[in-house]
Amino acid sequence: QEHLHHAVLAYQSDAGLMATARVGKKDFWKSQPMMAGLDHSMWFHLPFPNWRADEWLLYVMYSPRLTGARSLSHGHIFTRDGRCVVSCTQEGLMRLGVDRGLTHPDEGEHAQLPSKL
Repeated sequence: QEHLHHAVLAYQSDAGLMATARVGKKDFWKSQPMMAGLDHSMWFHLPFPNWRADEWLLYVMYSPRLTGARSLSHGHIFTRDGRCVVSCTQEGLMRLGVDRGLTHPDEGEHAQLPSKL
């Protein structure tokens, strides 16, 4: 059962982590982004069974950098009583539609998408 909890936490930690790099970018989704994870690392700080994937966990995510189509995101997962279970880091590739020569579908073929990141 321990391996199952580790696997669930690994899966959950990957979901949404890279998307934190786009926070604060105006019209990000309108730019038709293409995103791909390049790597994802995890460091477990608290041994099982001191935590369980089927119990309440807080996932704090932030991104210190998004430039040149490369993103870096970090996350920390805590138990209800504040103990850090795992730390995560993910590097990703984010290409906007303008980077790939696309235009916004709602504004005709000559419309411009938001500028590069």
